Amino acid sequence: MPSVLHDAIVDLFHKRADLAVELLHRCADIQLDHARVELGSTDFGQVAPTSYRADAVVIVRGVDRTPITGVIVEVQRRVDRRKLASWPLYVTNLRAAIGGSAILLVIALTRSVARWASRAIETGHPGFVLTPLVIGAENLPKIRDKAAASQSPGLAVLSALAHPELKIAKSAIAAVRPLPEDQSRLYENLILNALPEKIRQTLERQMKFRDYVGDRERDVYSRGEKAGLKQGREAGLEQGRLQAPSSTRRSHDSPFFIIRLL
Repeated sequence: MPSVLHDAIVDLFHKRADLAVELLHRCADIQLDHARVELGSTDFGQVAPTSYRADAVVIVRGVDRTPITGVIVEVQRRVDRRKLASWPLYVTNLRAAIGGSAILLVIALTRSVARWASRAIETGHPGFVLTPLVIGAENLPKIRDKAAASQSPGLAVLSALAHPELKIAKSAIAAVRPLPEDQSRLYENLILNALPEKIRQTLERQMKFRDYVGDRERDVYSRGEKAGLKQGREAGLEQGRLQAPSSTRRSHDSPFFIIRLL
């Protein structure tokens, strides 16, 4: 079954299709001259009972909207020999569907999985060999600069997952903060959970407190703010904190709550 980490990485491509094109350029030295990038169908099902579905499909189009290339994105967290049969099918089916070339791009952050996924797949037909393009820790850039991270939040998240270092994590978290709240929280938790314990604790101490609370706490805090308007916002927040059940109270001096995703 797909994990939360798998689904969250896939979500990066669904939220921003041109991340696939950027990875090809920056990590695989493949430059696609294009005018438009959009998501395509991920369903490669046949009339046969077996269902084939890729994680993400990106269609790269020219100025006249003609498909130039299709990019199949697969997030691979473990060795799965069934992919040796499905990946060639994905490439040939997408090529036939768009009438253009097709590229298989595999995201494998674990080095052992990346090595496995990089192997050539012999289809049995003379000269028909598929060698997946694999993006992993060895070729993902280390983005330590916050300005560079903000230019590509998706790439910054992948960088932080591949290289669990303090400065890279801080830059990635700063880059995802402006995103919609649900996305921002999800990506922050992914980054934090990827860090070694000591580095994560250091980052928690350095980061400004963020209100990672449940709905019940949020409601109590809100009532406290309204009740304390005459005394000022800070007094209202304190009243809300004191009214909260003891099991849900959280000090502003404590590390923010982290959802365990892995």
